[in-house]
Amino acid sequence: MIEREALGPAIWLRWFEKYRDNVWVDEWAVYGIEKKGGSWGFCGEKRREPTLEVLEFMTREMRDANWFDDRRTPERENRDTILRKSFVEAVDSLKSQFGADVSKWVWKDINVLKIASATGEPQLNVTGAPLVGTAFTLNPGGNVGHVGAGASWRMIVDFGHPAESIGVYPGGQNESPTNEHYADQIPLWAVGEYTRLHMIGTPVELPESAKNKVLTFKSL
Repeated sequence: MIEREALGPAIWLRWFEKYRDNVWVDEWAVYGIEKKGGSWGFCGEKRREPTLEVLEFMTREMRDANWFDDRRTPERENRDTILRKSFVEAVDSLKSQFGADVSKWVWKDINVLKIASATGEPQLNVTGAPLVGTAFTLNPGGNVGHVGAGASWRMIVDFGHPAESIGVYPGGQNESPTNEHYADQIPLWAVGEYTRLHMIGTPVELPESAKNKVLTFKSL
């Protein structure tokens, strides 16, 4: 879990993004191959490049590997050159995006949940609290910027006492944007909390608040 007031995550994640690009992207360019966007797997962090384990091994064990050399320049770069270059680029990038005031780079201000409506109507978009994870954590968030996805449905079931089960998802139990239950689970979801699930055997076991349903019919 990342502390919401921390500055380090934004700097590290942006540096890592630049570092990955500086190691691999020049290889595509030098051979005239267009590097497609997106990823080769389900996770968006699986870019069209060698896996993170390969980069980790090279960084630890192969300081002068050919992959660290930027083939677009006449100089011969090594690991340390690329590490330093990536850090400078990361800081410049964060300044450009969030301003030179480093205090504004705190995690709670730049890793906020923002869910776009499936209808495409911006007035139905929903924002939430800052998230505590990154794309590399079990409780995923984002890597510097608005977060639009994550571990959607979360549920903990007590099979010995099903009625004690809890769950949460980034939404609500009502489809009307004007209803209080349209998005009331989003704040809980964002901070990793849950709500009680009505795991019952018969309808009579439901609380009265869960039995109410209002249908409004309008003439055409």
